[in-house]
Amino acid sequence: MWAACDWSVYVCWYAGGIFEVVSVLIFVVMLLLMGKGFTITRGRISMSGSIKIAIFMTLYALTYAVLFVYQAAVRILSCSSHCIIKGIISVIIRVMSSSDSGVGVPSQT
Repeated sequence: MWAACDWSVYVCWYAGGIFEVVSVLIFVVMLLLMGKGFTITRGRISMSGSIKIAIFMTLYALTYAVLFVYQAAVRILSCSSHCIIKGIISVIIRVMSSSDSGVGVPSQT
């Protein structure tokens, strides 16, 4: 969890997410084409079938993209707040440890 604020983690997460989106979209369009019987029972899809598939895939891709961006935004905001909280806690611990150790405090003799 401490390494979650490293930008290389974000790059890997985005790259993996983009590959996942592309693979899911290809899989869904292949399922729709097989469901319509393309290359299984017939070699053509009707014009209305093509339009329905195009509209559905457009809406599906837009919805998937919106959810991907939302998930990325939530991840960035949660990591940023986590890093801020982690920084505040480390500063508090340093201040408390330096005041307890007496470093820089003149002796009272």
